[in-house]
Amino acid sequence: MSRRTLVALAMLTALASCAGPDRVVDPPSLAISDGATGGNAHFYFLPPLVPRPSPTGVFDPTLEPIVRITANGSPLMDLPATPSAADEHYHVNWHTNGAGLNPRVTYRLTVLAEGVALGFADVIVLPNGKGLKNINTGEYVGLADGRTLPIKFRIEKGAIPEGALLWSFVSGGTTSSPARGPDGSIYAGSVDGRLYALAPDGTVRWSYVFPSPVFATPTIGADGTIYTASDDAYFYALNPNGTLKWRFLLGTGVRSSPALAADGAIYVGAGRFLWALNPDGTLRWRYATGGNNASPAVGADGTVYAGAWDRYVYAINPNGTLKWRHLTGGTVFLSSPALGADGAVYIGSEDWSVYALNADGTLRWRYFTNAGVFSSPALGADGTVYVGSADGWLYALRPDGTLRWRFQTGGEV
Repeated sequence: MSRRTLVALAMLTALASCAGPDRVVDPPSLAISDGATGGNAHFYFLPPLVPRPSPTGVFDPTLEPIVRITANGSPLMDLPATPSAADEHYHVNWHTNGAGLNPRVTYRLTVLAEGVALGFADVIVLPNGKGLKNINTGEYVGLADGRTLPIKFRIEKGAIPEGALLWSFVSGGTTSSPARGPDGSIYAGSVDGRLYALAPDGTVRWSYVFPSPVFATPTIGADGTIYTASDDAYFYALNPNGTLKWRFLLGTGVRSSPALAADGAIYVGAGRFLWALNPDGTLRWRYATGGNNASPAVGADGTVYAGAWDRYVYAINPNGTLKWRHLTGGTVFLSSPALGADGAVYIGSEDWSVYALNADGTLRWRYFTNAGVFSSPALGADGTVYVGSADGWLYALRPDGTLRWRFQTGGEV
């Protein structure tokens, strides 16, 4: 990594008396890492921070990068950058009004996208506008405390290597799938009894300690509320900062993930019931099934769909009454329903089958695999149904239930 001097923020502080009002401070040797300095060949800082580079790659305007500002290595703030397709760069302004910048501290601007640190540039606060020359024009940059520093950079295709490990995090044993929040936070439960909130770069933002392991995959509300459950028989709602919002006693451990309705209702399967909770954590209703471990799904009209141990697929009205139920040939305790745009319900059963049910609960088609179907189907934009089976095959089924293709894996899917 080569090193070069970066533009400094000038402040009229007590250091001015040390340097003298007319003395020009020699530019300190501060680090910059980008394509022009031997760093990521598809990432470049732009003026006014550095001289204009000569990139040759293709600009990538599809990312959502942030500029993380640290002070002597300690996090200070994250600033989301905005793309300018016409000028082929991203930009954000660092407003220092009231920031209380310290001339004895080195500030670092790190650009991250999809959790990957693409490059960084160091900033130092100097006593006055004569303290450091602008390396682009040869003039001084006089940005007193309270002024704004424009941060511009270019990200090209290839800046984030495909298939490369971005980061890893060691928990006490993770069995649930992660969930991503609206701010980019990643939430995952662990058998060590914690729910971890990680930043996009894999650093821990916070963790919430439960009395028992957390097997359920969390669900994130539009307001950032995290809904999850523990084997201590409670259902939890956590605030985005990791504090407890409320909890509700279900009476049994929960392995399924909750589903959220447009009216704020929260649906979760636990024990022999499908539970409906209000946004404030009070009970709306519960419906007795033959045992429910799989995650429910909510239709556009508010209908709640879930499979159960008693071999039925249930459709429950928003008021908690039965709409219909369809009997399969085996238990439906792990596969969660996938809902089609036309109201069709797709779900797997232990009877080796994938079921497609009409909106009224009648059978549309049934596809046989060679073992139990415990995975949850996924729907493609063209209506293709993708689902795995314990026979080790991943299936792609046409909307009419015929096989499009299948791919053999090395184990149960």
